[in-house]
Amino acid sequence: LRRVPPLLAKGAAGALSQQSRSAPWAALVAGVSAFGASVRVATASGIQAGYEGREEAIAGVVQAKVEQLRGWQRPSDAELRERGLSSRQIGVTRKDGTEPAFRNEYWDNHKAGIYLDIVSGEPLFASIDKFDSGTGWPSFTRTLPGVTLVTKTDYHMGFGRTEMRSPIADSHLGHIFSDGPRHRGGMRHCANSASLRFVLAEDMDAEGFGELRKLLFPDVQPRHTTPKADL
Repeated sequence: LRRVPPLLAKGAAGALSQQSRSAPWAALVAGVSAFGASVRVATASGIQAGYEGREEAIAGVVQAKVEQLRGWQRPSDAELRERGLSSRQIGVTRKDGTEPAFRNEYWDNHKAGIYLDIVSGEPLFASIDKFDSGTGWPSFTRTLPGVTLVTKTDYHMGFGRTEMRSPIADSHLGHIFSDGPRHRGGMRHCANSASLRFVLAEDMDAEGFGELRKLLFPDVQPRHTTPKADL
């Protein structure tokens, strides 16, 4: 057998010693990372569990709003312009357009509140279900309980996609994909900001959504303003 030169032997021993010392640290780092991941999942699951515990009540309030809108007539494009909607908002909601990614109003909105249809005012999504999808458009894991979107398959891109439309105004909202957070159902409702109007949680009472605010954001105090007729 060939004798290993002392210098090489010393280097090998040092490497082994370094490896043996770093092994516990590697295990510790891996453990901390795994713990962090489990905490993130557990926290998200906890939020969802609490939210789901109020689903029936939330759905009842949302459906009451739908009843209020029964018989609502969709405005013409000219009427929407008179109401202050922009060409982009009309183009997206009425002509199935798509706004630019990362250059729209709500893609990075992290405030607490609800998202309404820009045309009818019907409630559609809650910030509780919003997540950063990295796409540049506001993305939600689900709609508010009680909301039943109209879905269609469109081939505007040369392949089938599931389009989502609002149930009352029939506004084009965006598309639904199955690449959302897996621990929150796996769905991504990719919406256009131009189809939505955001109402801050503290302004929900003034907008007539006081009961919904109490269910979704019970710790948020409303602003002291004269409320519209509540749901």
